Amino acid sequence: MKKLLALGLLLTLPFSFSACGGNTVNNEQSKTTNTSNCPASQYGNHDWNRATCQEPQKCEECNAYKNDELGTHYWSDATCQRPSKCADCGTYKDDKLGTHNFLSDGECVHCGIKYEDYINSKE
Repeated sequence: MKKLLALGLLLTLPFSFSACGGNTVNNEQSKTTNTSNCPASQYGNHDWNRATCQEPQKCEECNAYKNDELGTHYWSDATCQRPSKCADCGTYKDDKLGTHNFLSDGECVHCGIKYEDYINSKE
């Protein structure tokens, strides 16, 4: 019985120390993390996502930050109905609207105006 208990303890002991992320230092000054136990880093590299305007690059596996550098805004194209907008934080680049995007049937994909009506409204 003691041998079974010892074997069970021996088999579960390594898993109690293998949590992803290790020792985390996540304070106001730095978002760096000790990632020695990250499963992704054991195979040569972390699984980094892209840095955004709000958050630095972060490993998808252990949530470690690569560094403290933020990315840039990820601007969508302006349309005839709204200005260019950041896909990550939702801020608008400016207040300038884009142009209509007319399809072969002569209708704008964003607002539905017909090309002929648009031209006539400019006269």
